[in-house]
Amino acid sequence: KLSAFRASCTPMASQRPEGNGRDLAMQVCVVGSRGAGKSAVMRAALEDAAALGGEGPREEADGLQIQRLSCEYHGLQAHLDFIEFPADERYLPILPPFAAAAACVIFVVNLADAA
Repeated sequence: KLSAFRASCTPMASQRPEGNGRDLAMQVCVVGSRGAGKSAVMRAALEDAAALGGEGPREEADGLQIQRLSCEYHGLQAHLDFIEFPADERYLPILPPFAAAAACVIFVVNLADAA
């Protein structure tokens, strides 16, 4: 199931060829240990985007959380895929290709966790 998901997800281009040249598409990977607050970071970012008129469906594929979002900001149409990776060792093999293709990787840590 996970390999089928990986095959269906191709890295997004940093600039979409169609449109008026003001469209931007990118992936944002959110990684961190269990309980560090990855989902809270995603919710906060998505709430800010929703205030700008952004919206998009939330999907889950074998534990990966994907939030697709489109919003306009000062004439720029931004299309983002937030991909939250679970803190589970079985996802480590697919993290490097996603992280390398992502426009941004957000590392979420719990400073109170001594581990």
